Amino acid sequence: MKKYITSALALSFAINAANSAVLASPLKDYDAGKAQIELGINIAPKLEVDRFNPNLDEKKRMYAGATVGLGNNLAVQYRYMNNRGTDSRYFGGTAQAELKIHELDLHYKVIDNLSAFLGYNVAKYKAGIYNIPISAMYTYTGTVDGTKRTAVVGVQYVQPLGSRADVFARLGVGSKTWQGEIGASYNLVAGLDFDLAYRYNHYKLSGIKTDAKGLYTGLSYKF
Repeated sequence: MKKYITSALALSFAINAANSAVLASPLKDYDAGKAQIELGINIAPKLEVDRFNPNLDEKKRMYAGATVGLGNNLAVQYRYMNNRGTDSRYFGGTAQAELKIHELDLHYKVIDNLSAFLGYNVAKYKAGIYNIPISAMYTYTGTVDGTKRTAVVGVQYVQPLGSRADVFARLGVGSKTWQGEIGASYNLVAGLDFDLAYRYNHYKLSGIKTDAKGLYTGLSYKF
């Protein structure tokens, strides 16, 4: 029972972590002063955690971020996510989770359209299962919280398709985690892009193997 409860708690915050990534067509111009801001939602998340998958509501979660060119082929990117989920039918009780992530990445353009990055993530999570029936007289409530700090290194590639569209891909690895992303963007008006991307995350949280997949969409504005 203790192992099952631990798995359930880890899964609760893992689900939110799975949907935390910021996705947008990457900034290609790293000249000093060039910038991009992005905003969007996760519209089709899916999570597999050791074959154990509770159903959290509020699956559509927002993200936001910004990238600024520094010149000399360098750019800095900041991303923030605040994710929450609730399952009021979790084995007769309630499961809740909240995850806040701050990410700071330094990008270096290796060649045109290809950059390498080094990132530092700070994830603050809190999760719990509440009032789970154990017997006719007893229920169980348990919570877990903490902060996880992780360095991530990776590469990012952007390929223009004509004058208004791009396809892009990103791969990053860190301690007990890796992430892959592929997507496309279309320029709506000057500086404003519509973005659509698919992301796959694999990592381990509190010893629980997690595979998360999701479709993300949003807008990015470059100036």
